[in-house]
Amino acid sequence: MLGGSNHAVDGPPQALSQPSAAEARDRFLQMRPTFFDQWDREVAKRNYGPQDGALLAEGARKAGFPIADRTAAEVAQKSSFPRP
Repeated sequence: MLGGSNHAVDGPPQALSQPSAAEARDRFLQMRPTFFDQWDREVAKRNYGPQDGALLAEGARKAGFPIADRTAAEVAQKSSFPRP
């Protein structure tokens, strides 16, 4: 086989990652149940800027994590752009 793979994969990569992503999400929430309750604090202590914090929040929502509709990073990012 090309690329040294020992198995064939049928379908798009997302089809394989969905069940494992849900399992990983659930496991993370079991290990850190208050992480998303304290999202702004968690992002701030890791020194992420507003753009990175907003991107992380968007990804966390897409992954199904319980995150607020608007985070401090998203508010800061929107207020830092000049309005037309």
